Amino acid sequence: KWGEKRALDNIARVIQSIWAERQRRGEYIQDNLTGLYEAHSDLLDEKRHRQVAIDVVQFHMASQANMYAALSWTLINILLYHHTCMERVINEITKARDCHGDQLTYNLAALNELTFIEDVVQESLRLAQQSITLRKVIQPCQFGDFCIPPGYYLATLLSITNQQTPTDQPPSDQFWPFRNLHSLSVEVLFAVSTFGHGYHACPGQRFAMTITKVFLIHLLAGQHALLLQPEFRDVAIPPSSVGAVARSTHPC
Repeated sequence: KWGEKRALDNIARVIQSIWAERQRRGEYIQDNLTGLYEAHSDLLDEKRHRQVAIDVVQFHMASQANMYAALSWTLINILLYHHTCMERVINEITKARDCHGDQLTYNLAALNELTFIEDVVQESLRLAQQSITLRKVIQPCQFGDFCIPPGYYLATLLSITNQQTPTDQPPSDQFWPFRNLHSLSVEVLFAVSTFGHGYHACPGQRFAMTITKVFLIHLLAGQHALLLQPEFRDVAIPPSSVGAVARSTHPC
């Protein structure tokens, strides 16, 4: 624990020095570091620097555990649902590149305009999430002969709640990037989870979205991408998969 605290203190000092230099120069850079500092603007400086450092560490941990799997599922779905996704993704990238030029991948505000890609990522994650999420019982819950009183916590599987909660047509166990999860009612929205909700939401959501978009821009830039055809027709998740974002049963 002492070693972890010392390492985190060192990271916080480095990040603080970078941020202080930006402030000294009067620079406003629309990147993930700025986003983190803005997210924790309600904290005093010392706690703010430390919380940003914690988030950066979590980014690295999450990127090793989940980000590449999530990116892979996004690409898999774009390829599998070629007529539904591919052309629209390429058109969105082309339009953004025509507007912002070769600096598109360095412009966070421009990347944020790629909203359909975000919908594809969210839908891919919804179906690939295998995480266990604790949910606090607010009102008595009846399960057969058992009644769970308020105050207890239930361990729920996102692989079940994400695919059995009615959202929109087609059925929620099918891939449909036009589902628009943000428009769902509160009851449904909080039953479905990709990056989590509220205070416990993943702090790396914007980072993961940005990296996925940059990857897709480089891979799918140009109309030649329309010619890409997968050598697989279906990708299955192992039945025993529990925790994090799923891996595929077989290489693809």
